[in-house]
Amino acid sequence: MFRKFILSLLCFLKFNQCILIKDFDTDKKDEREKQLLGLFLVYDFFSPFGIKQQRSAKYSASEALLVGGNSQKSYSLSNVYKLTESQVTYIGTMNKPRHQHEVVTLQNGKVLISGGYDGRFILSDSEIYDPISNSFTTISSLNIPRTYHTATLLNDGRVLITGGFGKQSDKLKSAEIFNPNSNSFQQINDLNVSRRRHSATLLNNGNVLIVGGDGLNETLSSAEIFDPNTNTFTLVGQQMSVGRSNHTANLLDNNRVVISGGYSFDINGNYSYSKSVEVFDFGTGNFSVIGNMSESRAGHSAVKFGANVIICGGGRFENNIYTEPTDCYKVSNLGVLSKESFGLITSRVLFAFEQIGNSMIVCGGENQFGQIRSCESNSAGNFNLLNSQF
Repeated sequence: MFRKFILSLLCFLKFNQCILIKDFDTDKKDEREKQLLGLFLVYDFFSPFGIKQQRSAKYSASEALLVGGNSQKSYSLSNVYKLTESQVTYIGTMNKPRHQHEVVTLQNGKVLISGGYDGRFILSDSEIYDPISNSFTTISSLNIPRTYHTATLLNDGRVLITGGFGKQSDKLKSAEIFNPNSNSFQQINDLNVSRRRHSATLLNNGNVLIVGGDGLNETLSSAEIFDPNTNTFTLVGQQMSVGRSNHTANLLDNNRVVISGGYSFDINGNYSYSKSVEVFDFGTGNFSVIGNMSESRAGHSAVKFGANVIICGGGRFENNIYTEPTDCYKVSNLGVLSKESFGLITSRVLFAFEQIGNSMIVCGGENQFGQIRSCESNSAGNFNLLNSQF
């Protein structure tokens, strides 16, 4: 602990910023992972108040909820904001501060908030936000406390919860189903592989594709399919070209999933970042690489915009150097990757990215100078700063 303090102090004196390794996970390998993901460990004490790792969920065509996260001033936040095309507005607080949680909009327009970390404990606590009454209601808890999990709305209105990080440094393979009729969680069959920081994407046929993440000893290139009719998981025969964690996964209209970037470590502790983009075709069950971004990255974001998937931002930490690309890429419905003429104004990782109305909106996140207050909107071919911020 004293060593961490001295290192942080020296870094602060030299660079006006320091890397803090404050987290529930004290395992050395997991500490190393956090350092390598690097960009969201940098705290600039002279920066204005900003937010990273907030979660977003659209609850109407013109509104999204920005939930929780953490900042220089609070390790976990209960703050909640409403995001529209033109502004971000503070609307209240959750019952529990949290980051590394998940949010998903239910079929009735309410928003389910589950799990996360409150600065001291991994949470099983869950609550529901009602946009009509602007209120938060505590509901029954997850069966297993978890962070870095996924929450996916199924076609029948239930929500699939998979994997994550549990107590005693456990990378989880457990899964649960949230029933909106009873506001309760039921544990179901396990995943085939323990995963955290993975992705889960609803397919057109109602199944869910679960991809990558950190496994017990290395980052995973495997994937599995969840069948909501049987509540079971089946491994996909083919694996991705590389292991991926903190990647993106978005569904195209033709039932193919675009998977981009990410970070990976192997069983020997070697690490790397990916610049590749690949597509999973549910019809064939195969992954195929469609191209590379100009720079490797993790902690970036992607959103479905029209018939295309747009990928922006992110960063990496290699050889003691932070690299934070602001460029954006488009993957068409035909699976063609191309670089966009526009890019983000501010470099950022671990930020919210949503389509709202006719605009793409990015908010918050972090770069090497600290956590970010600003939001940007792109409705006419370029990103511009919103007048309002956190």
